[in-house]
Amino acid sequence: MIRRPPRSTQSRSSAASDVYKRQVYDPIFVKVRVADKVKTEEGRKGSRRGNERKISDVIKALFIWRTLFMIGQIEADNKYRRYNRQEAAKMVNIPQKTLEDYMLQIKMALKQGFDFNMYCNTKFGVIRDFNRQQAVKASCECL
Repeated sequence: MIRRPPRSTQSRSSAASDVYKRQVYDPIFVKVRVADKVKTEEGRKGSRRGNERKISDVIKALFIWRTLFMIGQIEADNKYRRYNRQEAAKMVNIPQKTLEDYMLQIKMALKQGFDFNMYCNTKFGVIRDFNRQQAVKASCECL
């Protein structure tokens, strides 16, 4: 990290200014910092979500989650058990709020005619973008 002289030393010939002039410039450190910044900028271009799931994985997780809280399952001791939504979400390892959001997005996409077979191996953001585009189209038609 390159230190700068304090603002109070305006003159270039002051003793404090000389200390900063003698700092060693490390080009490797600067290159690493610039590369890190470029990587973060590239990551922002595509998606803000870090570990976004595939549509097919989301549908599988939703199926398991809904089965657990609506139908239930047979436990190891041969007893039938139904789970509440939060317990079922823990079993699927996805937060309940996220699962509910996925359900809402999928229902909206189904109503608008989204082609799930064509995009099953893409990230879930495709559905979010589709729903946003449909909402914009609907609002433009109303005007």
